[in-house]
Amino acid sequence: MFAKANRLKKTADFKKIFRCGKFARGETIEARFLPNDLDICRFGFVTGLSVSKKATIRNKIRRRLSEAVRKISPSIGNNFDILIVAKAKIVGKSGEEIFKDVENIFKKAGICS
Repeated sequence: MFAKANRLKKTADFKKIFRCGKFARGETIEARFLPNDLDICRFGFVTGLSVSKKATIRNKIRRRLSEAVRKISPSIGNNFDILIVAKAKIVGKSGEEIFKDVENIFKKAGICS
């Protein structure tokens, strides 16, 4: 789990990233990102009902995404708000497969070294 300072929580922040942010798509996820005026990266995760009707599965996916981003976060530059949106294909993927997809998307977007 990320520190509170590194989490996106406000609806206005999510809407701003969806409206103005750039994006990169992968097989199982989509990343939207927007530079911020802070010295930290903030992350948000979206797993909608289109992914699964069961909350336990959506929460499990959120935890796996959070862990993948936590592993990669030291190599991400500061000053970004990043939103990870899960697609329906993510159900049944292992943590390692999710990690590789997150890593590829961040490299593709140019926010990870």
